[in-house]
Amino acid sequence: MGLYHSVRHSVYGVGRAQLVRAYDAGAAFDPYPYILLNLALSTIAAFQAPIIMMSQNRQATKDRIAAAHAYEVNLKMEMEIDKLHEKIDAMRGEQVAGTSRHASSSSTFAERRSMQ
Repeated sequence: MGLYHSVRHSVYGVGRAQLVRAYDAGAAFDPYPYILLNLALSTIAAFQAPIIMMSQNRQATKDRIAAAHAYEVNLKMEMEIDKLHEKIDAMRGEQVAGTSRHASSSSTFAERRSMQ
């Protein structure tokens, strides 16, 4: 960014100085087709384009790595959740089996009272 920043400000400074000098002389510095302005802007765009493309390519690489990491984390969490579901199902099965065993062997309050 430093070199580009310096070049841009140099072009701007030289261009501004030329415009001030032309304005003081009363003559048009760059008449209507603005050939010099067009040349300056095209030169800046020519320097900017490869830099922008390289930065976009680097960002795409970073995004691809981040997406792969997120996928791995999500896959691991999904496996952990499946294990938790299996544990809960096993606990629920044990609880239901224990409750039905307890319910069949226990008697109601009225039955226990009549036994006394």
